[in-house]
Order: sequence, then C-alpha cells, then structure tokens
Amino acid sequence: MSKLLLHIGTGKTGTTSLQHFLRSHRRDLAKLGWGYPAFLSRANHTEMALPFSDSFTSSWHRLYGVTDQITADAKIADIRVGLASAPERDRWIVSTEHFTKTVRDPAGMARVIDFFRTYFDEIELLCYVRRQDFMLPSLYSQVIKAGGVDAWDWEYFSGALEKRNYLTMCQDWASAGADTFTIRPFQENYKGAQSSLINDFIMAAGLPTELLQPTEASARGRRTNPGLSAEGTAFLRLVNPLVPRISDGQSNMRRRRNLIDKIGGLTPGASLGLSPELRERVMENVAGTNVSFIEEFGGDCDWQEWLSQEWHEGATPEITPERIVEVMALTSQPSGPMDWGRPTAPPARDEVAQAGVLSRLRGARLLGRGR
Repeated sequence: MSKLLLHIGTGKTGTTSLQHFLRSHRRDLAKLGWGYPAFLSRANHTEMALPFSDSFTSSWHRLYGVTDQITADAKIADIRVGLASAPERDRWIVSTEHFTKTVRDPAGMARVIDFFRTYFDEIELLCYVRRQDFMLPSLYSQVIKAGGVDAWDWEYFSGALEKRNYLTMCQDWASAGADTFTIRPFQENYKGAQSSLINDFIMAAGLPTELLQPTEASARGRRTNPGLSAEGTAFLRLVNPLVPRISDGQSNMRRRRNLIDKIGGLTPGASLGLSPELRERVMENVAGTNVSFIEEFGGDCDWQEWLSQEWHEGATPEITPERIVEVMALTSQPSGPMDWGRPTAPPARDEVAQAGVLSRLRGARLLGRGR
C-alpha cells in the first residue's frame, strides 16, 4: 500500500529547516523506503500547492507563473508527469507551508486530497502550529521580506489571526478527505535547536529512527531564514515598493535577497516583537479557539508546555527619516546592491540629496502610513 505524508506547515514553524533536512537526506530516505520529490528542483514544494488555491492573485502565484486556471491546470499536468516518472517508493513526503498559506477554502483542500488520492492509497496530514504571540511578529517580518507594505497595527494582526484560526484550519483540513490529521505544537526552543524539531518530526511522521539527529549538533545548525531587526523591518517595508519581487515580468528575488542581507548587517538592533498591551489583546482574541482546537485535535501530545512558554516583549518597527536616508546611502552602489535611481554612485549625504530622497518616499506614499 502506498502512503503520502503531506506536511502542510503553517509558516514560521521551522518548515525551511525540515525541508532542507529532508532534501539533504533524500538518499538516506530512499534507502529506507521513503521518497522526497526531486523533480521540482526545490526543497520547498511550493508548486505542489499553488494550482489548488481558490484564487491566483498572490505574489507567489505571479512569481511561479500560476496566474489563472489555464496555467494552474498546466502546472498540475507537470506535477502529474513528475509523479509518474518518480522512482518507485511505497512512502513519500511532500512538504510546503503553501498548503495553508494559499489553499484556505475547504473546496481547495478537498481538491488537494483528491489529486493525491489518485497516486496514494493512504494520505496523512501533519501540521505544526506556533503560539500566536510568537507567530505574529515572525509572520509580519516574513510578509515584509516578501515585499509587503502592511502597517504594524491591530488591523493587520486581527486579519492575520482570522486567516490563521487554528480551530477552523484543523476542522477544514480534517474534513478534506485525508486518512489521518496530526497537529503538533511548535516550541520556541526549536529555533535554537533545529535537531529537536527534526527529531519530533521524525517521530510524529513515523520515519525510521536511523534518521534521528544528535541534539548537541543542533546549536551549530545554519540559520535558514535569518530575521531582520525591528528597525531593519521598518526600513524594508518603506522601500519595498521601489524593489518589487517581479520587475518587467522577471523575478527580482536575487536583488531583494541581496538587499535584505545588506540591511541585516546595517541594522543590528532590537528584535521585532509585540508590546505587552498588543500581546494581551492577541491572546485574549485566541484564548477560546486555542482551547477548542487542542481539545479536538491535540491528541496525546502534552500542550501545556506550548501554552506556558515564557514570553518576552519585543521592539516596534520604527525608523526615522534621517535613518532611512542613511541606510539607503549605505545600501547604494558601488558598495551596496541598489542604485535607487542613481546607476553609477550612491546618493550624496548632503542636505539637498536627503531632501530629494525623502521627497521620493513621500511621493510614493511610503512615509506617513503607520510605522
């Protein structure tokens, strides 16, 4: 009997670390009877999820060229070819957070399961969830690094919580037609000990114990998705419209990655995080649904550690106009990756040049739209 483990993720739950582990251990998995699809040439199986969403308007859809039903059907056809030509394995793993990021309606979830049911006799869903007061700042940082310009305010957070209601998500996916649905708590200490998350995944997924990682090596694991400081996040949000993810129909991701790396080195300040007041409002908002999804879907796992994790206040994403100009200058060519409209030299730092840059930012409505 063939089996598929579908790791649907929820974003900011160590998914990248798990995917890099699975990809780097593909040969070991194969020897033990498991397959991890290689035909998409990526660790993250993003393209497995995008064709099944109820709309094709997200930046991810545009980036991967899945922009309407015709291109979605073509992508599904490509996936069918890849699955048909994949090596013979009794058990497979597919992993992407985009199953929860872009496939949010029950009909789309059912289409996912129906599609994979044509290839696998048994389908198991596995998902990690992060406590909301930890998840939201990381999610906001991810959105800004992906090109967003959302303000750091309750309107953004309430919308994010509504889209990621864990109880609704669990109920919808559990009713999509899979054979089993397992939800696991993502603990904050997994961030500094990647092997702890990997080992939890191995045990939860029923992977061979030969793959278990030594815990002492975890602290030396490379960071697969380094974050920006609160100031760095504020700067990137303001300049994002000047550095689109797609430019003239082509991916601009390499330039964005270079810019983000440069910003990270220039803004080593306090980490992004909720204020005590905002955190209290967030946790009051989710208290009831947290109890409900744990009672209904938590299984035998001890969620008390997840609920009682110690929380620390973070910094609000703020940056002064003068600092904006300074960071723009430091990220400019020739020493930085950007030209900011000046192709041969970085902006001068005199008052006239600063006023010109600020004028451009105000004209693009980048200043004055929240902080």
